[in-house]
Amino acid sequence: MKDVLVNSYHLYTQRFGKVFSLSLLVYFPLLFLHALIVNYIYMLTRFAEYPGLIGDVANGVFMLIFLTIGQLPFIKFVMLEEETDGEKLFGGAYHSNKRVCLN
Repeated sequence: MKDVLVNSYHLYTQRFGKVFSLSLLVYFPLLFLHALIVNYIYMLTRFAEYPGLIGDVANGVFMLIFLTIGQLPFIKFVMLEEETDGEKLFGGAYHSNKRVCLN
C-alpha cells in the first residue's frame, strides 16, 4: 500500500503538467456537457410533480457515467507512463476516444 501511495505522489508531482493538461482535455468537456444536459432536464421538469427529484436523479446518473468515462484516459496515461517512461502524453486520450466512439 505504501508503494502505491509513493508512486502516485511521484506521478502527480513529477508529471503535474501532463496530468493537468489531460484533465483539461478530458474532464472540462465532459463536465460542460453534463451541465448542459442536467440543466436542460431541470428546465423540462420544473413544473412536474417532483421537479427536484427528477433532476437530482439525472444529475447523479450522468455524473457517474461521465466520471467513469473520464477515468479511462487517466488509466491509460498511467499505463503509458509505466511502460514508456513518459514518451507519449496523448495516447490515453486517443485510446479513450477510440473506445468510446467505436463501442
